Amino acid sequence: MYQTDQPTAASALPTPSPAEAQGYFTGGNPVTGLAATVVDADFLNMVMMELINVVTASGQTPSKTTYNQVALAIKRLVQSQVVLTDTGVADTYSATNNPPLTAGTWTNGVVQKIAVAHTNNGPSTYAPDGLAGIPIYGLGLQALQGNEMFAGGIASLVKQTIAGVNGGNPICVLLECAGGGQQVPPATASQHAVQMSQAAGIVGSMRNARMSVNGAAAAATFLADEIIVQTALGGVRYCLPLFNQTANLGASGVGGMDTGTAPASGYVALYAIYNPQAALFTGSIAGTTLTVSSVGAGAIAVGQYVQGASPGTTITALGTGTGGAGTYTVSISQAVASGSFATGAAALLATNATTAAAPNVYGGANMPAGYTASALVSVWPTNASKQFMAGTQRDRKIEFPSVLALSTSTSAASFTLFGTSTVPPNAVEAAGNIEAISSVNSGMSLSIASDANGSGQKEASGYVTAPYGLIGPWRCLITQSQSLYYETTNSAGTPTFSVTTSEYSF
Repeated sequence: MYQTDQPTAASALPTPSPAEAQGYFTGGNPVTGLAATVVDADFLNMVMMELINVVTASGQTPSKTTYNQVALAIKRLVQSQVVLTDTGVADTYSATNNPPLTAGTWTNGVVQKIAVAHTNNGPSTYAPDGLAGIPIYGLGLQALQGNEMFAGGIASLVKQTIAGVNGGNPICVLLECAGGGQQVPPATASQHAVQMSQAAGIVGSMRNARMSVNGAAAAATFLADEIIVQTALGGVRYCLPLFNQTANLGASGVGGMDTGTAPASGYVALYAIYNPQAALFTGSIAGTTLTVSSVGAGAIAVGQYVQGASPGTTITALGTGTGGAGTYTVSISQAVASGSFATGAAALLATNATTAAAPNVYGGANMPAGYTASALVSVWPTNASKQFMAGTQRDRKIEFPSVLALSTSTSAASFTLFGTSTVPPNAVEAAGNIEAISSVNSGMSLSIASDANGSGQKEASGYVTAPYGLIGPWRCLITQSQSLYYETTNSAGTPTFSVTTSEYSF
């Protein structure tokens, strides 16, 4: 395609004559005296420039000896769809087309690509060219939840009207957005992508979890090879590797109490909490050096998990960066090209668990800002000074020096309920020792059970010679909060029956 290059061609586009009523070419009619239509320079220039502009818009240089440039241009222009500028705000997106869409052209199947300027916080709408906004849905045909439209990414939207979705009204389906979360429908076959709630994992599951307090202390460190945390029961779950965090009962907020002070002579529940988007940034990794070119939100810090890198990668040291652009050291050597990353921050949060069982996912109103997932990882006794009592934990079992749970001289001919604060409301199993002593030689027995039926009964029985007695270990399930059942016999003298607790599981 080439512009005319005849010797008589004008060097600049002549001003066209005033526009008249539009019509059609005719060959004329001698009978009626109608003259044939004259093909004038205005029309030829218009057709020529329309075609030339198609060729140049595709990046080609017009050539006089090439005869398929218009066809190639159409192919190229179809491949390179226009990316529109986002002129809206977070959750309310808009853009301007040229020419603008109208109610008649904004129809099902029309695709819009926009350079997203603001990351969405939740449900969002799109309104091109001043038209009424319609909701944006994900591929799962549900409203957006947050972070699907990622600032800096290019979002592809297609207008659709689907029966049963949004009441049968139009929606924009988000096909993709680089850097944003992708919504998918529930998986129903082996090769389908799964929703987070379908992924395997049980909240609070831990591997090699451990915590030791050698003497009463305000602070303690909880470690685990891996912990599963969730946003809610059945919600989004995250696997936190190499967990190593400290709780200080004298502090509040992240790493401390959720609100108020620790209870005296009570229990605190410890939650592993997680902020999946402590920082959003662009960068690359070479070896153990993370180079951050820009930070879109939040701040990078030592100890954070790096999402978009090898699993388990954490920030281990600051380089030239101190939360923003710069270099950082990561825990795993790798090579990751420049792209979008996020960091997640993990911590412990303590809450009073003295009078009621703490839920498996933090349910209080004082979750620190940005932290969305949690899991109950410990329920620990406190002393009168509001400190952690001495003890040790492995996985979900806690052991401590023996504490008296029951001491009585009253015989119980059948299994009788007794309450004890030596285990927390969260305890599901407990263990310790039972002891029976009489003032004179006597035949004695003391049994512990989980319920009035004697389920799981553990017994110490025999003939005792005063002042000696019987002693034996016990372990029972706890079927009623902070309660067990005991049964006794004594043939002579005044008995003393006692139960001590030195262990519980939650």
